[in-house]
Amino acid sequence: WIKPTAALGKNIYFVLSNTLILLSILILSAHIILSWKNSNRTIDFVSNMPAYVREVYRHMTDKEVNELLTATWNNPNGGFAYDEWFGFKEVARQSKFVNVNEYGVRLNDPKPMPMNSIDGAIWVFGGSTTFGYGVADSETIPALIQKITNQRVINFGRGYFYSAQENLLLSRILQAGYKPRTAIFLEGINERCGIGVYQPEMGALFDKVQKPYN
Repeated sequence: WIKPTAALGKNIYFVLSNTLILLSILILSAHIILSWKNSNRTIDFVSNMPAYVREVYRHMTDKEVNELLTATWNNPNGGFAYDEWFGFKEVARQSKFVNVNEYGVRLNDPKPMPMNSIDGAIWVFGGSTTFGYGVADSETIPALIQKITNQRVINFGRGYFYSAQENLLLSRILQAGYKPRTAIFLEGINERCGIGVYQPEMGALFDKVQKPYN
C-alpha cells in the first residue's frame, strides 16, 4: 500500500474538478446548440397535407405554408404562457406570419402595437378561430374586419377560450381604464365546458370527488 501524499491528493482534486468543469461546459454547449437548432427548425406540414387543405393555401409556397404552421403550432417556447388571471395566454412570438405581443394579443401585421392603441378600437374576443390558427396575421377575422371598416381592430382571441374567460378578459381590460368602440364576441365549439381541455389534473380531481355519488 502506498500512503497518499498531500501533493497526490491535490492532483486528484484538480483532475476531478477540471473534468467536472469540462463536462459542464460540454453539456451547456450542447444544450445551447440544440435549443438554437430547435428554435430555427421548420416542420414539414405540407408533405402530409391532403390536397383539399393544400388548396386553401394555394396563394403560398410550400416553404411559406410550413413557416406559417410552424409558427402557429410548434413555437419553440410552447403555444401558451402562464397568466395569473385566466390560467394561460398565447405565448409572445415574432415571425413572418404570426406575431403576438407580450400581452398575448395577436397583431394584424408585424408592426409593434402599443397597448394604448386599443383605446377606442373595435375589440374582438373568441377562441382559436378569432385568434386565427392556421392563417397569417393579415388573414384573421379581426384583420379582415379592420380592412373592411377602416377602423382599428384588436384581436383578443386566444386558443381554447370560451365566453366566461372572454368576459373576464373584457372586465380586466375595462378595469385597466381602456374602452372599446365596439366589442365583438365570436363563440363556438369551446362552449362545451370540457374541463379536461383546460386542466386534465383538475378533471381527475373532479372525477375523484364525484365517485361517492350515484
